[in-house]
Amino acid sequence: MMPKNKLVAYAVSLLVVMNQLSGCSTLEKSTENRASTPPPKFEPFIRLDDNAFRFVGSLRRPTGKVLGSAVLIEPNVALTAAHCLIDSDIAFIEFAGKPYQIDYTLCYEEGSYKNHDIGLVFLKEDVVGFNPVTRIDDVLSSVNKWDYVTTIGYSRGFKKASSLSTFRYYGVLYNEENQIKMLPYAGSIWFGDSGGGLFWFGPEGFQLIGIIVSFSKIDGTIVENSSTRVDCYEEWIDSEIEKNNILNS
Repeated sequence: MMPKNKLVAYAVSLLVVMNQLSGCSTLEKSTENRASTPPPKFEPFIRLDDNAFRFVGSLRRPTGKVLGSAVLIEPNVALTAAHCLIDSDIAFIEFAGKPYQIDYTLCYEEGSYKNHDIGLVFLKEDVVGFNPVTRIDDVLSSVNKWDYVTTIGYSRGFKKASSLSTFRYYGVLYNEENQIKMLPYAGSIWFGDSGGGLFWFGPEGFQLIGIIVSFSKIDGTIVENSSTRVDCYEEWIDSEIEKNNILNS
């Protein structure tokens, strides 16, 4: 277990980051009636204003309904889950309450997300007013087993962050090295969180380490949460961003 003084320091650091990035001094906890909600278990979460963690946005249907989440990594580029892009009716992407038109989307594995559930969303204009989030270079050499990690996404149609002690980094499986595993003993991601971010607070500050993609059930119980490791796709991401820069130059 993390020593109390380190846990307090982590909590203070995360709240400072929230305030610095969002301009919000308070975070409203959800008052929804969970008993009336079908899913068996949700992560303990903090409900966020759309201006908190502004680099996490939402993919929207033509009606404005949330389809999934996305994370801004360049002024005009966002990462999301590939399964949110395939055979979907995305109309626009929204950051900090403002809609942005989509230029085009790409999946690492064209037309599929079975082995590589990660995709890119290129926008027709730059998102302004705040900075994109930075990406971690190497998960395995930076994040330790049982480190606290934070999810931010739009399950249930609104923005939320997992509470500080909800998720811990469990590791990477030998035959699924491109995924980060978390044990959902204190809660779970859910539909709508897909494409959102898994973040770690380290020496370089608050950084993106994964894109939320799935949860697994056994006998009706959620036993595993998975995120696609962003560092595994760094070369592809940077290459596609460079192609887009040339295209728009």
